[in-house]
Amino acid sequence: LVDMMSVPLWVPSSLLGFILTSGEELVASDFRATKKLLQSSSFFVTSSSSCRVAGIFRGNFVKSREGDAPTSEAVFENVLRRLEEDESGLRDGVQLFMMEDNEWRPEDGG
Repeated sequence: LVDMMSVPLWVPSSLLGFILTSGEELVASDFRATKKLLQSSSFFVTSSSSCRVAGIFRGNFVKSREGDAPTSEAVFENVLRRLEEDESGLRDGVQLFMMEDNEWRPEDGG
């Protein structure tokens, strides 16, 4: 089990139960492979961080050539498909969640 005090503040409270009871650790190679998988999708990673049992990837959706931003559902489905197609065993070592980033704030208009 994970000590509550070792969980970073960026872990959403809705995932705390999962994180605290998970007996699995996030392997550094899985964290790097997940970042690479995300970067080859329609999600552009702008920052990332990890702890012993979890990782976070913040970023933006990549717009199409026509200038349309994909929906979060389309991006997540694309990432899950890539994860399923991955032959390195990554899908057996990670579980993905996509959530709105409550820390993000739009830039001031002024």
